Amino acid sequence: MASNNFTYNIGTFQFAEGTLHLLTDNLAVLLVTPAYFQSNTVAFLADANSVSDLETFELTTASVVGYVRQPVLSRALTRVGDGGVTNGYVYLQAANVTFTALYTGNTVGGAVLIKDTGVNATSIPLGFYYITPTPTNGGDVSVRWANTSNGGALKIV
Repeated sequence: MASNNFTYNIGTFQFAEGTLHLLTDNLAVLLVTPAYFQSNTVAFLADANSVSDLETFELTTASVVGYVRQPVLSRALTRVGDGGVTNGYVYLQAANVTFTALYTGNTVGGAVLIKDTGVNATSIPLGFYYITPTPTNGGDVSVRWANTSNGGALKIV
């Protein structure tokens, strides 16, 4: 399946509304199985309103020993440029995230950047990043954000 990254509507809305504060909110990355992306359209997925809407696809410590959501240091997000007046967007960059020693038990198919409140029902998805299906085998899985010319970690239009 071709790569298909996208932003979630709720994150874009909260950013525009002023209730999402990318530099001060707790941000995290979670991993989902390939079934999340393969069983739904992007338009359907982008309408998710909370992490509860995708939690059945998230890896768990029961399915992959060693799995835990990884924090993204909000204050480490940096504005790396803009698309200029004509293009009308800015993008943010962050340090890559590594999930270490994920034991055998599942397959990773994507990563989701979230505003993490500690409760799935109030945590919101911000961006989905396709990962070529990768079986867990005791090794590390890294989420490497796009380079800045391709939108960075999060492109805000």
